Amino acid sequence: MRGGAASGSGTCSGSSHSSPRLLRRRSPAAHGAGEGGGSSYWLRAHRSRCGPVLCCSRAGAQEPAVVGLVCHRSRHATPTAYARVCVAVSISSATSGGGGGGSGGSGSSANHTAQLRHRTALRARHDPAAILAPARLPFSGRGTMRHALFPGREFLPALESHPVRLLVPVAFTALFVYVLLRMLSVLATWRSRARALQYLPWDEAQKGLYDAELLVVDCTHPSAPTLTHHKGHNNPHGLKAADSSTGIVINAIKAQGLLGGEAAAYCQRRYVTTNHFDIDSFLSVWCYLNRDLAKQYAPVLRHMARIGDFREALLSPELVAQHGAVDGVTNVRDAFTALKLCCWINSLERRLFSAPYEAKDCVEKFSYFLPIFASVLADPEGAWDVWSEEYKAVVGGFDALTGPNCSVELHRPIGLAVLRSPNPMHYYALFSQTCGCDYVLTMYSGGRYELECKYTQFVQVHSRPVMPRFDLTALATALNSMESEDVKKAGLYWVAPRFTDTGPVLRLEDPVKRLSKAQRYGHPDARPFAFSSLSPDVVAAVTVSFLEFGMQGLRLRRSGFAWEDLHRINQDIAWNSWLNAVLDEHETGGLLAAPAAKDEQSRRLSRDALQMSASHALPPMSERSHILSDTAVRLLSGSALPGHLAFGTWSLVYCTARDGYSLHNLYRRAAGLHSTLLVVQDMSGHVFGCFAAEPWKIHPRFYGTGETSVFQVHPRPLMWRWNRIQGMQNDYFQFSTHEGLGVGGCGHFAVWLDNDLCEGSSNPCDTFASPTLSATPEFRVTALEVWHIA
Repeated sequence: MRGGAASGSGTCSGSSHSSPRLLRRRSPAAHGAGEGGGSSYWLRAHRSRCGPVLCCSRAGAQEPAVVGLVCHRSRHATPTAYARVCVAVSISSATSGGGGGGSGGSGSSANHTAQLRHRTALRARHDPAAILAPARLPFSGRGTMRHALFPGREFLPALESHPVRLLVPVAFTALFVYVLLRMLSVLATWRSRARALQYLPWDEAQKGLYDAELLVVDCTHPSAPTLTHHKGHNNPHGLKAADSSTGIVINAIKAQGLLGGEAAAYCQRRYVTTNHFDIDSFLSVWCYLNRDLAKQYAPVLRHMARIGDFREALLSPELVAQHGAVDGVTNVRDAFTALKLCCWINSLERRLFSAPYEAKDCVEKFSYFLPIFASVLADPEGAWDVWSEEYKAVVGGFDALTGPNCSVELHRPIGLAVLRSPNPMHYYALFSQTCGCDYVLTMYSGGRYELECKYTQFVQVHSRPVMPRFDLTALATALNSMESEDVKKAGLYWVAPRFTDTGPVLRLEDPVKRLSKAQRYGHPDARPFAFSSLSPDVVAAVTVSFLEFGMQGLRLRRSGFAWEDLHRINQDIAWNSWLNAVLDEHETGGLLAAPAAKDEQSRRLSRDALQMSASHALPPMSERSHILSDTAVRLLSGSALPGHLAFGTWSLVYCTARDGYSLHNLYRRAAGLHSTLLVVQDMSGHVFGCFAAEPWKIHPRFYGTGETSVFQVHPRPLMWRWNRIQGMQNDYFQFSTHEGLGVGGCGHFAVWLDNDLCEGSSNPCDTFASPTLSATPEFRVTALEVWHIA
């Protein structure tokens, strides 16, 4: 392309569609010198992957000047863009003093140059396709054009490849969006602080004057938004769940910002309220008002709420290691700090106000504790004189409960904890040993008993599956029938509160002199007891039988059961049948003989086992097992598998050493695969498992075929096939839901694994006539594998 800046027409031969308005004008240098004295300019276009580049040079010059990069991609170049480059050439040459004899019209040339600059800027502003960068840069040869444009930039050769060239603007755009979102988040935080968040008493909130700016915590409301763990809530969608209302409020605070969704919108409300005062409700309000401190002390505050609502204080390193991760507690120091703060609130509440759990002076309690809690949270030891007395009672009770005169029995399949102690003690000490259970039977010397349904059944607990809450009326009727006539003449009866109460307590008492609400929810060492004529073994046996009967056909459910489901479950259970059976056993003496009878049944079932025999050769395997030795593989191949699979190929589908502990991951990897072998190793080294004929799947009922079997490889190589019982439905083979995975039924699972594959249970099972396969009925999983045999 050749451009004549000194020609009379002022046209560019290489641009047939150039803008006449711009190109009719001569360059100032040519206009002053005339046709004979004008300077001739060459305009060259060089193509590259970065786009076409225009260079101009005066005739006879050694160093051309690079005018600019016309556009990002060559296909976007337009004749108008080339025309503007020609004008820029004229401007550049005029301002740099080139052009020969241009001195005669210096004044007009300067004005003309200014006009051209102005018009060119206006056109470039309306047409961003052309990027003009007038400059004088050394240039020699087409191959070194990128170095002439950007001298010293070594990364440009990499930008010539298409994917990388697209990555750079995307990265800069993402960075810009991130910075923008962070700025908006900070502005939202400043806005919420500037609005002076405040606590609003429940009576004021009910007037309806603040509905548009009201948030309800730790209780429900028919229309207002809530942050609560109670059933029937109006919590924001997508908010991370927690076991306590305090945990939910902290999660909502952390979700603030542009990406916080509904939770961020809820946190913009000015007023917060609740309908009662306890530790969880107080902390929910306080965290909403003091957000920075709430995030800073989140583990301690979460555990305080757990202690206040569920009374589960983690007072040993073992308990912290097992259950502390739910609240973010990683050391015993934080757990004891939470206990001290709970004791501080309880002590001041008893000293200055009405008894806890009474619906009195709630506003006064909030007005007193809200301003001073931050200072005590920062320095709990400064309030030692307030909390020390209750703190010593809790720690002393915990030490006594783990001593020689007390005992703790956990029946995890039915969610029952049986605690035996000479005397009643503080709730925090008792329930510290009941994590993971929903029923607590406490038995003290002299025939003093209580069966309590924990608060975990009243709210939504997401960290673990929860037992359904049963109506205790049938159990109270059975115990009253077993009591002696002297107890009945004294007017003492077992009284069962409604199962919809926050924490029903079944106990022996005078129906006329019932405990007050403050006494029922107060600590056991501060309320009176009546003495029963029943022995502790009888009470424990009847309670276990009651819960086992109620749990038939039911499974634990994460986040608990809705109240509608609980009403239906209790209506469908034939409690009269259980009542008649347990009274008959008590009269015949079979109730206390039940444990010995179960041991004898276990020994009888073990005699029904088949001795495993090894195959002659090791089957083909995709890889070596982390659990099974070669001998164990040969034993399973020769005995546990159906005949047509004895020489099949073993493919490792799922392995905890490779895929982690996840029931969902197991279901995903084993989906659609028939004939699988599940192998489990517990903490004691026992190796056991099952053969499943049908694929594992989420299903509400039992499924599978008679080919299903269970086995034990270590310490004894035994297996058990389907035990057909004449006249009895016994086809309980495979059971798998989101809550866990089980094999066998008819009362107990032969193998049960929970939803995170960390814990499980094994009990005598009539489906296979098998005994307990693990070292203990409750076990922890150290390794698990699923093999597909084909």
